[in-house]
Amino acid sequence: MKNKFALFFVLLSLIPVANAQESEAFTQMKKMLGTWEGTVTSSDGTVIEATSEFKLISNGGTIIESIVEDGVEMATTYSDKDGELVVKHYCGLGTEPVFEAASVSGSGLSLTLVSNTGYTEGQDDFVTSITYQSNQSNPDSVTVLSTVSQQGAEISRRAMLNRVQ
Repeated sequence: MKNKFALFFVLLSLIPVANAQESEAFTQMKKMLGTWEGTVTSSDGTVIEATSEFKLISNGGTIIESIVEDGVEMATTYSDKDGELVVKHYCGLGTEPVFEAASVSGSGLSLTLVSNTGYTEGQDDFVTSITYQSNQSNPDSVTVLSTVSQQGAEISRRAMLNRVQ
């Protein structure tokens, strides 16, 4: 009898679970799947090399982005909770800001910081906003705009990325 229960649970685990209806923002982020390379230019004049790899994991319920900027590794996860996109960024600055979709269109997605992150602009070092803008004439090219609160200043960043895989 124990073997029948064990076999039942093994077989049950093999059945794909249907994902709840995806948010429009999650569907938009799926367009980023693959590997991207390019440069990030900051408002302070700094230009660095960047690579991002977006992979679908967790039975299609989460996208994980592995980021390397100027040799610094970071990660970001994108998943839906209660029909809304939740983005968690594990930053090289040592913080973990959480974002939500502010606006979604066919050509882009803007993310804003959730209100209860525990970080204070001008005091803490963290990413405060992210916007993805796809190139309508070239789906393998994207611009990522972000702002960072760092050492008491707000720094604007512009990443120009091209899909390489």
